[in-house]
Amino acid sequence: MYYVGNYEGAPHCEKPAPYTRTLRVLLSPQLDPTQGDLAAGLTELPPGSKSDWRGHEEGEMFFCVKGHGHMRLGDDLFELKPCTTVYAPPGVPHQTFNDEDGGDMVLLWVLVPPFGGDRAIVEEWERRKEV
Repeated sequence: MYYVGNYEGAPHCEKPAPYTRTLRVLLSPQLDPTQGDLAAGLTELPPGSKSDWRGHEEGEMFFCVKGHGHMRLGDDLFELKPCTTVYAPPGVPHQTFNDEDGGDMVLLWVLVPPFGGDRAIVEEWERRKEV
């Protein structure tokens, strides 16, 4: 069986300040119960925004699709620009920053295996649809 996710139909949620961003899930066991191998989605950060500072049990790969910014990974800071890939190993705290003045920064993220962040986004999206 195959599953095809798309931007328009992707479950998503908006995170409030001070960590303003939109999180979208494109692939997840929550969306396709026949697979449990990975979760993938997009994080969209408006100009001047940042994500929260945290780590988790699973590793996470980030690919910068659009924009310019930085990623804090442990004690190090790395530049993000289109086609930059960064891997956050399990347990290492990480945080992304959009340095753009005029546009969103878009990051593709992949979790192997899924750790539940994807599940939380899908569940929040489904609750909002019921209201």
